[in-house]
Amino acid sequence: RGAIGVRLRFILSETGKGLARNKAMAVAVVIVTYVSLLFVGIAALAQLQVDMLKDDWYDKIEVSIYMCAHDDRAATCDGKEATEEQIAAVRERLLSSDMAPYVEEVYEETKEEAYQTFQEMYGDSALGDWTTADMLQF
Repeated sequence: RGAIGVRLRFILSETGKGLARNKAMAVAVVIVTYVSLLFVGIAALAQLQVDMLKDDWYDKIEVSIYMCAHDDRAATCDGKEATEEQIAAVRERLLSSDMAPYVEEVYEETKEEAYQTFQEMYGDSALGDWTTADMLQF
């Protein structure tokens, strides 16, 4: 026990002498350590915040599917309106058990409902005055 005490006392005294001789270096080491740990803490808190926001936003994702309208110029539409069979096939796929983990709710909107919503949003503008129901996709 005596030898360990002597060694410990020697180590502590030499540490004290070194710190006394190099005060600026000791302060610099403390400041660098503080700043480094501060950055690590900020990064950890930022990661936690991103994870929380990700979980929150993933629950709020909405996807809109627009079907072809009459005289639609999209290459896949070929100027033809979507048929009831095509609409039913999309509805069936969205409501299938394969999509159940990903689809919480399916909301369908007819041309007339889409036009009504459009008019509520843009009715007082030139765009609202110019647009007719058959121009809208649904």
